[in-house]
Amino acid sequence: MRSRLALLSIPLLIAMGASAQDAVTAAEITASSTIAKVLVYADRAIVSRTFSADLPAGESRIVFDNLPERTEANSLQVKGSGKAVLQDTIFRNKFFSEFPDERIRALAAVKDETDSQVRLRDDRIKQANSEKGVLEKIISKVTAQVEGQVSELSPDKWVLMIKFYRDRLAALDEEIRATEAEIRALNLDLDKTNQELGQLQAGRQRKKNQAAVILSLSEASRVTLTLSYVVYGPSWQPVYDLRVNSETRSLELSYNATVIQNSGEDWSNASLSLSTARPEVGGAQPDLAPWYLSVYENRPTPRASAGKAAPAPAAMNQMFAEAVDEKAALEPAAEADIASANASVAKGAVAVMFDISGRVSIPSDNASHRVSIMTKSFSAAFRYSSAPKLSAYAYLKAKVVNGTDFPFLPGATKVFLDGNFIANSSLGLVAPAEEFWTFLGVDEGVKVEYRLLKSYKDEQGVFAQKTRFVYQYETKITNNKKADAEIVVWDQLPVSTDQKIAVKLIEPKYVKDTESLKRNKQDFLEWLLVLKPQEARTINLSYSVEYPIGASVSGL
Repeated sequence: MRSRLALLSIPLLIAMGASAQDAVTAAEITASSTIAKVLVYADRAIVSRTFSADLPAGESRIVFDNLPERTEANSLQVKGSGKAVLQDTIFRNKFFSEFPDERIRALAAVKDETDSQVRLRDDRIKQANSEKGVLEKIISKVTAQVEGQVSELSPDKWVLMIKFYRDRLAALDEEIRATEAEIRALNLDLDKTNQELGQLQAGRQRKKNQAAVILSLSEASRVTLTLSYVVYGPSWQPVYDLRVNSETRSLELSYNATVIQNSGEDWSNASLSLSTARPEVGGAQPDLAPWYLSVYENRPTPRASAGKAAPAPAAMNQMFAEAVDEKAALEPAAEADIASANASVAKGAVAVMFDISGRVSIPSDNASHRVSIMTKSFSAAFRYSSAPKLSAYAYLKAKVVNGTDFPFLPGATKVFLDGNFIANSSLGLVAPAEEFWTFLGVDEGVKVEYRLLKSYKDEQGVFAQKTRFVYQYETKITNNKKADAEIVVWDQLPVSTDQKIAVKLIEPKYVKDTESLKRNKQDFLEWLLVLKPQEARTINLSYSVEYPIGASVSGL
């Protein structure tokens, strides 16, 4: 049968009054485990290691070694299969005189080897410079003229001597330059190694984390264990590729994720899942407390009571929790086969989990690793949008219905139009079956020109004494595409916040919203145009601003 205490963690061990050292004094088996599955959240991951072996009757103590530095001790869970009783699960630290991390040891070895190679090349340069010095002395001695003494070298031998000297010096100089280049390359590698070592060693102690799983077997049996634990630091975020085909009016969306982890262990050939849950936020809404106001009075601070102070509410809660844990820990564990549980959840009440197909390898290198969630083509309605006052470009956007079972989470997008990269953009949150617009970047096939035709000021009225400004703008849109182009053009009127300031729209004539012209409460104007190929259209905007003479108006 199954035990309800089949999943145990360190609080139970502490409540029973045992220590990790006392509980694992017998012979231990170091589990040769592999990482089988990883579930990644926004700021952490649940890693599952598996171990399988034939175990003898009696007590067996399986040690999962080298757990990541940022493993949550209270998160250990053990599941499995085999005729065994799970007695206890213990999280412990083992201290060493050097860093136990395999990656740190490997990098330290690389650093030592690189240092050795740099020293070897330094010695080579010293030898070459020494040989150059010997050559200088030899040539100086040979070429020195002693008064009254005939030179020992004939002209032919003299030429050969000079040629040998020059050739050898040139070879030595070339060797020195090549060796110096090798040293520079080695120093670059050394800098990278030192940087990675510094990141890995930052804040770490010379220790390693272990999980000891204590089993009791009534007879020899094949046992398979899965140890799961939470490790902080890994994260993922969605990224998208949008590939637009302007001829077929279709949009292919590649839904991807970038996974980053520097936990200290590589995830090699593992099953990977990504969750949208936010465990760091907490599952319960915080409660509001009454908000009281009172008159502040400066009162003297009372002296502390000689008796024992009552514990604060938080402390009382902690005491209550400890009392409950102690009572539960005293209940005896029941015998059971260790059952393996496999669950795959695509949708939950508050979160979605993406199971990545195939096996994935993500090293512990703090780099972004891209995995694919899905790729799907959508039919799309295309439209251009422009706010010429701010940017004299036409921005292509597409209206799409999310016809998948996947929610599209907010993320960065790369947009490709007809096979060419055109822009970086972003995608907001889109639920399944929801309609959404997404910008696809600038398309210069639709030309936008914006200019101020004129502005002038006049003072009208002998009695009213008003100052009046008039502004006239022109926007010209040209469709240089081979197909019709639908475009929305945006502009605005200034909004008066004072009854002394009057803003009047002169052109275009507006009475109420139509399909081609709309005006909202913020006095934004929206024109909807449909242009034939090679067609040009001009939009005129003019308005006046009136206010009392002598008044100072901000915003114009």
